[in-house]
Amino acid sequence: MLLIKLGVTSLLLLVVFSRIDINNIAQLLFYVDWKYILAAIFITILQTYILSWRWHRIVCFLDGMLEVAVAVRLSFLGVFMNQVLPTSIGGDVFRVWGAHRHGLISNIGFSSVVIDRVTGLLSLSMVVTIASLFVWSDLNDGLLRFTILSSSVMILALIVFCTVGVGQKYRFLNHHIVKLMNDLASGMRKLLVNPYRAVEVLIVGALASSTGFLAVFVLSKSIGIDVSFFISAVFVGMVTLLAALPISIGGWGVRESAMVALFGIVGVPNEKSLLLSVLYGVVMMLASLPGGFLWWGGKGSLKSDSTCAQVGQLDSKVCMALDFHNATNKRRALGRIGFYGAKAINQMFRTELSTSHAWLYILLFLGLGISILLKGPVISLDSSTYVNHWPTRSPVYPFLLDIFDEHYHLLVLMQYITGVASIVFFCEKLKSIFIRTRHVSIMFFLLLILPYLPIDFLDIANLVGAESVSYSLFLLSTGYFIAGLYALDKRSIFLSCVILFILMLTRKQFVFLYPVYVLMLLLMRNKSKSLILICMVFVSYFGSNAIERVYNGITAGHFTGVPFTGIQLVVRPLWIARFVDADQFSGLEKEVFVSTLQMMDKNYVSLSSCKESALPIQCGYHHFLESYNLICWQILYPVLKGNGITDWWEIDRITLSISYKLIKGNLFTYLSEYYSAVKNGDGPYYMLFLLVVLILSLIDSMRYDKITSRVLLMVTMMCLANILLVSIVEPLLQRYTFYTSFLQIAVLVVFLFEPEKSKCVE
Repeated sequence: MLLIKLGVTSLLLLVVFSRIDINNIAQLLFYVDWKYILAAIFITILQTYILSWRWHRIVCFLDGMLEVAVAVRLSFLGVFMNQVLPTSIGGDVFRVWGAHRHGLISNIGFSSVVIDRVTGLLSLSMVVTIASLFVWSDLNDGLLRFTILSSSVMILALIVFCTVGVGQKYRFLNHHIVKLMNDLASGMRKLLVNPYRAVEVLIVGALASSTGFLAVFVLSKSIGIDVSFFISAVFVGMVTLLAALPISIGGWGVRESAMVALFGIVGVPNEKSLLLSVLYGVVMMLASLPGGFLWWGGKGSLKSDSTCAQVGQLDSKVCMALDFHNATNKRRALGRIGFYGAKAINQMFRTELSTSHAWLYILLFLGLGISILLKGPVISLDSSTYVNHWPTRSPVYPFLLDIFDEHYHLLVLMQYITGVASIVFFCEKLKSIFIRTRHVSIMFFLLLILPYLPIDFLDIANLVGAESVSYSLFLLSTGYFIAGLYALDKRSIFLSCVILFILMLTRKQFVFLYPVYVLMLLLMRNKSKSLILICMVFVSYFGSNAIERVYNGITAGHFTGVPFTGIQLVVRPLWIARFVDADQFSGLEKEVFVSTLQMMDKNYVSLSSCKESALPIQCGYHHFLESYNLICWQILYPVLKGNGITDWWEIDRITLSISYKLIKGNLFTYLSEYYSAVKNGDGPYYMLFLLVVLILSLIDSMRYDKITSRVLLMVTMMCLANILLVSIVEPLLQRYTFYTSFLQIAVLVVFLFEPEKSKCVE
């Protein structure tokens, strides 16, 4: 059989390569954009995680127990074995064997893997059929249309066959085979009789298939293939179905032949189609390397210290408790590379999704994702500053834009996926600490996902700007910090500081988190441990500043921070300034100040000119709000350029110097205007609300020592610190305070509606 597969593979590859020009492929390889290759590898790895979640859920539906982390390890191992073994079911055999070694009954392991395969084919066929409806008029080939419809019918027939089982008339078969087939049929019926289970498995499968299609679509862009995503999905789906046939080694040969034939229908050259297929095969091999690490590490993914494996299938809760005890007292001896590979995989799934809410997360994810993709990327005035690497922007997001290289739809998809993942992570972290009831958990999730709604004043996933990435990093850092605060866990606090370090290199605004973190650590009763954790926070702050200065020194020759504070900070001092203040300046600073104030008076956008031309009551915060952009970008910035000041670091130095002198000379007026900005930025009632919540949560946390009170106190301090910081430089508060506002409201909902609140562990 192996020789036959080898012959089929060799023959198909020979036929394909005889129809193409090798020189053209070499030229195409020279122009391949390797950023897309890297993106496709990460997308394929994500697909394996999704597939492992589907397998985990199927095992649960069959009344078995297989932890998500174990399912992930075995799934990566299965994918790796499918790539290196000559048979296409070798990976499935390893999954069944590995699941059995981790305590899963053999019949359930076999049934779950087969059902996983069959439902995967059904999900794949479903996605291909739906995608074909969008491009049906473009698929002029009648044979292709017939193949799409007939494959769907055949897969449905396969499901029916698996559901019926084996009757008495097949008594000539081995009784072990009959038992396995009947167990498989029983498992299929368990899955299908419950519509929620069937829908969940199909949706997860559809998401996994779509992720695979996205990987190939990204690869097609790397070599200049210009086809729509739906056509690519239809063709790749058909290729996947054909490559699954057990007639070649690892699908090689079949995949290349089918890819060349199908993409040729829409006019794609044979060389590009073949290269796309080869690149996809290489990407799948590279994405399966975590499974190779696990195998190389001493077969650690198959061996198990599970109590269930030693004494038989026990109650799931008993198994989990005993296995946790064993795992904390014994570490398997893995090889060095295998150990770190396995550790990396395990760390990515330390927090598991709640099974009762998984289907809700998936439906919301798909529905909101479709609406976001339909709206497309939103290009704002600030987007160009990131795209063009302005020195006024922190380095992380501009580098991210370089990776996507104007393919903003993929950027929007990435921002949405990472955003939802961070929200789910944050919800699960808090659920493990103090969220107990289902309706509170759902409300908490919905409140946090509101900024991603494709509405004009929200839509952070669609916006080409640092908001979405910053929101994700903010939730991750806060989630780890809350977990560390609850359990006095140095590891969680350390991870929080590392993520905050990256966040500071993405958006400098989040410097307000450092004093909040320090204050919360000072409130801990274990002072010796709190001092160590405070040192971590300071290291994160000074480290991010040092990296930013080194980056600016290398790229621009200025070993300083991002030069953007001054031109914003000076607007309010200029608003309250008078001509007599010119005596404080000399030289270039005086010339800039006088020219700016003259233009402001001419346009009635200074406090003195406004009071002379209107009622004093009309010259308050809202007039300053309307005048801010005019003063900053249409008056001050042109004046600076007119005086030959174009270097941003020089602009920052001069504007900061002007700000300090004007604030010193008009201190009480400045404080009055600043108070007005703080009070009215998000509305005076909201500020009063925050102060009341701050006082009550502080009293409650000190009196009863409740973790919910401490978390509410922390996020309320975050809101106030964010408002106080942003009000110094800009009056447009809602644009900068939504991060903390949504989180504060979500935590307040938990505080009010959660009947059971856990206490802090000291």
